Amino acid sequence: MQRLVPQFHARPLVIVLAAVVSLLVGACGVSPTPTGPPSTLVTQSPSSLTPSTTVMVKITEMPAGVYIFSPETLKIKVGTEVVWTNNTFPGHTVTSDTGAFKGSSPLGQNQTFTMIFTQPGTFHYHCALHIYMKGTIIVS
Repeated sequence: MQRLVPQFHARPLVIVLAAVVSLLVGACGVSPTPTGPPSTLVTQSPSSLTPSTTVMVKITEMPAGVYIFSPETLKIKVGTEVVWTNNTFPGHTVTSDTGAFKGSSPLGQNQTFTMIFTQPGTFHYHCALHIYMKGTIIVS
């Protein structure tokens, strides 16, 4: 009696996985249409404005391999430029929870994303690649 052993063909699986990864990476660049009132929109073209001050938010890795925005909550004044810097190897995004601002594309290590907040409000954001990463900008 001959025993049949299922054979695993890796090539089709690799092609399918590559297609899925391509779709997921492509989807990360899609930003939602802003849903809030115009007063909640922020400016993303810092070249057109002169910021009153600049503050930094670092994307860092904790000892357990968890990534965070540091500081997680930031209180700033209208006209402040915020610069996010990815200090880790994997990519991260800065993505509005509500569509109040167009988020970043995935940031590689040492890449930055910059915005000037021109209106008061509370802006919650996250990393689209690591959804547990959360941050808040409070503008007064």
